[in-house]
Amino acid sequence: MSELKLIELDIKGKKFASRKIRRIKWLLRILAVLIILACIGLSALLVYNALNPKPQQEIPQQTETPIVQTGAEMPEYPEGRADITGLLLADESMGKKAYLTFDDGPSENTAALLDVLKAYNIKATFFVTGEAVNKNPDLLVRIHNEGHAIGNHSNTHVYNNIYDNPDSFWLEVTEAQKIFENILGAENVQKLFRFPGGSFGEKKEQFLPLIESMGYKYVDWNALNGDAEGGDFTAEKAMEYIEEQCTDTGNVIVLMHDAKNKTVTVETLPQIIEYLRSEGYSFDKITVN
Repeated sequence: MSELKLIELDIKGKKFASRKIRRIKWLLRILAVLIILACIGLSALLVYNALNPKPQQEIPQQTETPIVQTGAEMPEYPEGRADITGLLLADESMGKKAYLTFDDGPSENTAALLDVLKAYNIKATFFVTGEAVNKNPDLLVRIHNEGHAIGNHSNTHVYNNIYDNPDSFWLEVTEAQKIFENILGAENVQKLFRFPGGSFGEKKEQFLPLIESMGYKYVDWNALNGDAEGGDFTAEKAMEYIEEQCTDTGNVIVLMHDAKNKTVTVETLPQIIEYLRSEGYSFDKITVN
């Protein structure tokens, strides 16, 4: 092969190698750009998630069986310094009393219940949550201004938040109490508590001395209208509960609810009041010193 031919081949080989190198460099640049874009996208996603956390999914609240069921006998409550349930049920010095209590509000149903109570000139007790009060502060003010009693029912009413440990329980109670005091003034908010799900059960035992150490009294119930059942709950069922549990008996603490879906309670409250009056009951609210 001539020297000229060899030179020509050498030149062609160098050009080919140069083109290949340029192609590799071009691919590397594209890869680098893609990596940079991926890093930017991941960083943006992390920042967005940090600024916009997903709301915690609420855990179904009615996970424990109510203390009184249809046809059940009235339970016995030991007299304790913090638990005033037994004291309220035992005191018949002023005749038979019915304590109407409403949990989980306030909501738009609370306003309707207040209208009924006002029409009958009856005072009741509302165990409210911090989150619900934040949404309806005007209703808390109305409850207070119309002479009803207010009790603490935790901040979130989410069982896994409240009963996770003593610290979480303390926080749930104190956060709610601060909300109420900020709206009404500390002098107008009593230290009365109702455990979500009631105070009974082994899981709650560790919290009983804690709520007492925090200076609270707490109260359960011995009658209910069944509005926590959910599903196909009717006015007829509500009255069956009341009639079975409040006939030929002593004092009653009646558990009802005023959350936004408890329309049957609003519907039946006049019937419940009239039935209890026919059984010789007077009505009172729950107050503590």
